[in-house]
This record gives sequence, structure tokens and C-alpha cells, in this order.
Amino acid sequence: MISVYTSTPRLLLGAIPVFLSSSLAAAPLIQEGALQVETTLSGSAAWIHSHNANFGLGRLDLRSGKIDNETNSWQEYALQPGINFSYKYSEDWTWLGGLSVVANTTQGGSDPGGYTRSGDGRASVEQAYLGFQTGAWKVTGGSQSFVVGNGFILADGNVDSFGEGGYWAAPRSTFRDGLVVQWQGSGLTAQGFSLRAKPYNGDVRFNGVNVDYQWGDYAQLGAMAFKVDSLDSRLDRVQPRDGMKVYNVRALNAHLPGAEALTFNAEASVQKGTNGAYDYDTKAWYAGAAYEFSSLAYPTTLSYRYASFSGDGDPSDTKLSGWDALSKGYTDWGTWLIGDVVGNYVLFNSNENVHSVQLKTALSQAFTVGALHHQFSLDKKNYQGIPVSDKLFADESTVYLQWTPDAHWFVVAAYNFATPKAAAKQALGNDDFDSFELYAAFKY
Repeated sequence: MISVYTSTPRLLLGAIPVFLSSSLAAAPLIQEGALQVETTLSGSAAWIHSHNANFGLGRLDLRSGKIDNETNSWQEYALQPGINFSYKYSEDWTWLGGLSVVANTTQGGSDPGGYTRSGDGRASVEQAYLGFQTGAWKVTGGSQSFVVGNGFILADGNVDSFGEGGYWAAPRSTFRDGLVVQWQGSGLTAQGFSLRAKPYNGDVRFNGVNVDYQWGDYAQLGAMAFKVDSLDSRLDRVQPRDGMKVYNVRALNAHLPGAEALTFNAEASVQKGTNGAYDYDTKAWYAGAAYEFSSLAYPTTLSYRYASFSGDGDPSDTKLSGWDALSKGYTDWGTWLIGDVVGNYVLFNSNENVHSVQLKTALSQAFTVGALHHQFSLDKKNYQGIPVSDKLFADESTVYLQWTPDAHWFVVAAYNFATPKAAAKQALGNDDFDSFELYAAFKY
């Protein structure tokens, strides 16, 4: 059986969390002397309809272990009020803090991955942190957001599953019991962090450092190293992570002199170490380029990316070679949920190699239309431990229309169509797996 702890499959649309996490220039609720208090309110509603779950195999309910519906329709609703404050204690010292609560529900049916059912959902604290800023230093402790680079490894501290509801729209993403110490200089930012992923994401703690350097107008360079400590031995038996050491280097938004319309992105990571019973030896990397045709009547961007996540050729031995997606996030279409069907319900950034092409056109300041195509193949000839005779897995295409009338609202409609290839047909089913998604979000 596929375990919910094996990965962090999440939401569909990269632009959504970017929109919801962006700050808006709102007037403070209270501004008296050195004290400033601001309130926030965000919410979302989603309607999703999908055919031929798992390429016709049907939906696998992760709580009962039963396979049932091939066709699934459901709705998700979420509301998140919050409050942030700052208090300037002295010229060089400011206290900071924030608190928010998420209330959400899944209604009408279940998602094709079997993570949630109708009626799932609850209210819970999302952000709850205190901290201070002095000079170039900033320290925050508590439940808080944390994103490295474009979310390739660390960005999302939770998988919204089971009783939490909201698997598709994923309203929860903070790390709990966290401490982040940041120093920011001229072009250089360094962070030391200790972050706890929530139980549905394995209940582990990440302890490490991250460094980013803005190299003029040429690129943002970065490097990160951290260790994983499991806080739940039961979950670690399902998905071993304790003792894992992760190393990462990246170059993002890179430009060549005189070619500002052409952008490059690349990143590489390895997972090493041991927990005494298993040895970790995995790797993942990607490289991509995007070109912006800004002189066209409707500005258009064409991009290509190849991403590789190692697989485990012998799942029965004590060497774990399959890349562990840990707390990957999503900051743009296909980054890092690759394919709204395949990435949400079938493959989770492990044992896969993916060619991705995207075309995006701005019809106006408010409307954007786009299309994506992904070609998936397995790195090793098995699917979740099931032997297969071919590496070709699936192709998926997406078309979408998004409407952003102002800084407060985001609406998108998307259709995703995935066709199984030899490996998926052998392990799952022969039918095309599709989904239609309609989503609206607001933030004030």
C-alpha cells in the first residue's frame, strides 16, 4: 500500500500560494507610538472533478485500504484570519510577532489520491511566532513559514490529509516549533534554522544552515546543508528519515550579459547519512531555461526544464536510493508539484525523470492563459516497489486561464489530461486520468 508519509504531494497551482503569501499595503489596525498592529484575512474555495483515478485502477482510500471510485468530485473551503504586530523598543531593536488560525472543510466527495473524505476539516493555529530584529539580525521562534529558493526541498511543513481535509488546496504550510536566525548583509543572506514538519509530513526536525548570495544582476546563488532527526519512531519505520543529511547548491534567475530576456535555473541535491539500519544515497537535480518575448502584442514566455529524482533499484536492501521529497513546496506552475494529476496523486518527486515545457501569455494585466506539457519516465523499473518492464510512465498536458483583477483576488480554471504509458499501464491502469479545477482565493 502507498503510504501518506512517503512524500509531500501537494496542491496544484504555483501562483496560488505566491498570491496568498504576498504582503498587501493595508492600513494598520493600530498605530500608536512604537506599536503597530495589522490584521489579515484570506480565504479560498475550490471545486474539482476528476475521471479515472489512478488511470482507471480507482481511488485508494489510505485509511481503509479499499479501492473504490474512479470518478471523484469534491469541494474545499478555507478561511484564515490573522494578526501581526511590531513594537519598536529602541532605535536598533524591534519586537515582532504573528498569529493566524485556519478553518477549512472538504465536502461532497473525496480526492482521487484517497487522502481526504467528505466531512474532513478542522480549525487549527497556523502561524504563532515571536521574535526580534536588531541591525542585520532577525530571530523568530514558533510556528512559521520558511521557504528556501523556489521550494525544491524546504517550503511546506504539512501535508493536509485525513481529518485535516483540504488536500488539494492545502491551506496549512507552516513549520511548527521552529527557530530561524537570519543575518542579512549587502547581497548576502545567511540563515540558521531548526524546523519541525508536522505529523502528516513525517514528524521530523530539520536542523541546518542556508546561504543566499545575489550576484549583481546575474544570478541568485545559494547553498544549504541540514540534518533530519525523526521525532516519531513509528513514522520513521514507515519512511526512514532519521539521520539523513541533505546538501544542496543552486543558481536561480540567472542571466547572461546582454540577454536579459533569457533566464536559467539549476539546482542539485544529495541525501546521505544513515539511521543505523538504512544508508541514504539519493540525488535530485534540474536545469531549465525560459525566454520572454516581451515585444509581442501579448507578452509570452516559453520555458523548458528537465528534472531528475533518483529511484531505488532494489527496494529490498538496506540502501535507500530513492529521492525523498521531504518538505517540497510550490512557487509556480509545475514547481514543485509536477503535473496537477500525476504530481498530486501518482508520482511525488521520487524515482522519476521529467521533461516539462510551458507557454504562458499575458492577455492583459488581469488575464493570463497558459499551457504545460510533462513527459514522465521512471528512473528505475519499479513503481512504489512494484516491478515494471518499461520506464515510460505518462504524459500530462494542462491548459489554464487565471484572472487577477487586483492585489486581493485570484481566480483560475484549469483542465489537466494525463495519458498512461507502458509502466503506468502495467502498475495501475489503461485509462486517461483527468481533472477539471476551479479555484478562487482572496487576501486582505
